[in-house]
Amino acid sequence: MYSLYGGVATPSEAAGVGAALCMILAIAIYRLWRPDQIWHIPRDTMRESVMILTIIAAAVLFGYMLTSLYLTQTRAQAIADLHANKWVLMFLVNPEPALSVALRNGYKVLTYNSRPPARELEAACAVSDKSR
Repeated sequence: MYSLYGGVATPSEAAGVGAALCMILAIAIYRLWRPDQIWHIPRDTMRESVMILTIIAAAVLFGYMLTSLYLTQTRAQAIADLHANKWVLMFLVNPEPALSVALRNGYKVLTYNSRPPARELEAACAVSDKSR
């Protein structure tokens, strides 16, 4: 860190020195003395990096296609034109968490309740007081 902040080395030089030190530590700790043993490290690293970059490239392409076909704008406009309550909106945007929350808490997802929660609480307390 001193080499970066002290102005001794550029970020590229510091990264090269760090990679070389990591390789030296891996050779010393895991006792990888032959080149065929050392070759497994960059090969596995390259394999995992290519998998991650392939996923990122596919996601960028998918996002570009959604945007160029105006699918995201069309869906956003359709949801905005619904004027639905919060549970219907949550279900339309992301159905799985909406259903799990609704089922766990006992809410009716697709019905609209016009009474505020305070009135519901007062009504429930009134019913329990009458039953005593």
